[in-house]
Amino acid sequence: WRLLRTQQQERAVAVTGGLLWLGDHVVAACSVGGAARLLFFSRRRALDADAAHAEVLDAAPVALSSHDSLLLVLCADAQVRQYAVFADGSSLRISFRRSVDLRGAGLRMGQLRSLQWVPSAAFDRRPAFLVHEGSRLRVVDGLGRAQQVVSERAELTITSGVHFGNMHSTVWWFDGAQLSAALISLEDFMDGAGLADARRLVVRPEFFPVAIAADLGMAVGVDQDWTLEDSAIVGLAQLPVRAKLYLHNILDRMLSAGAEQDALLYAACFEHLAFFPHAMEILLHEVLEREAAGGSDTGDGARGAVVLRRVVAMLENFAAFHEVVAHCARKTEAAFWALLFDCVGGPERFFRQCLALNRLETATQCLIILQTLEPATVSEANVLALLAKAAAAQNRELCVEILRFATMAGESDETMRRMAARLRAKQ
Repeated sequence: WRLLRTQQQERAVAVTGGLLWLGDHVVAACSVGGAARLLFFSRRRALDADAAHAEVLDAAPVALSSHDSLLLVLCADAQVRQYAVFADGSSLRISFRRSVDLRGAGLRMGQLRSLQWVPSAAFDRRPAFLVHEGSRLRVVDGLGRAQQVVSERAELTITSGVHFGNMHSTVWWFDGAQLSAALISLEDFMDGAGLADARRLVVRPEFFPVAIAADLGMAVGVDQDWTLEDSAIVGLAQLPVRAKLYLHNILDRMLSAGAEQDALLYAACFEHLAFFPHAMEILLHEVLEREAAGGSDTGDGARGAVVLRRVVAMLENFAAFHEVVAHCARKTEAAFWALLFDCVGGPERFFRQCLALNRLETATQCLIILQTLEPATVSEANVLALLAKAAAAQNRELCVEILRFATMAGESDETMRRMAARLRAKQ
């Protein structure tokens, strides 16, 4: 926490349009001694209103937002002032770009909660703004005309620059029950389509979201936990931080719409994350259950089995493919295995791929699937092949696990003798 240098400055500065971080600076839309100002405080210096960089405004600021180096300030005279901010270390250069008149939009300043831009490469020629008043969220163009009502029950809005794969940005809003998003692709951004043609996404976070971690593919927020005393009168409230992945939801939406290349490019941007295999497992599991329950119409009219094949085809491009499929299969019902491995290429083919890649633990997880879906002769031959690999790697724990499975599966005496012979040959 920092305090202004003097009490006189504290009394003189009144923030009316909000605070935000812009690089290494805190921007304050405020009134200084009754004069409207934008103050830029460097985080490397003391909090001094006299030493802060100041931009003069013609009217009191009401809302403030930033997007990369673009700063938007809505003032009480219904003018949106656009600034370009260039920061290099401790130096700061601010350039006024233009002013957009929104007097024709009928803005309710007393209910205004935020004003943000609608991402578009045509913003300089045809600006569009996302206006949040009370619980209404709407799009207003640069002529002050309301183009579209996005939601009548919005409690929170977040514009997130993504720049991953073919995804340029997302516009999020929370209505108290579900978190909705408009996914703006590079094509939509370049064409200036804005929110009109953007794909929509709905996520139920089960907590109150406050931020979007676009680089992690998750929404972050706070929940409410109460601990009551014995008297049930005095309680302790906590606000734990929660997070919910939405990466798999976006990929599901893209693949359902037939945008397979976009989904692959987007997913590749998150492959380095430790929880990427888990997110892909959730994606595969949800699509598998949906298709097993009868499928669903996709954006191009195809049935849902096509979506499952698209998910598998995308996952095959990643090193975690076999781990994801095996974990998903072990955690789902056996009745779904035939559908899953029909899309993968068959359980024996999948098993042999695991052996060829020396993924012996993954192959071991698939033994019960192989025994269920393939004839006994095929299952026995593959169990012997896996045992030989494990013995050659001198993995005794895995050998014991394979033998235990063979015993419980009721393999023939001849198969058990072959297994014993294999183990003796490797000793």
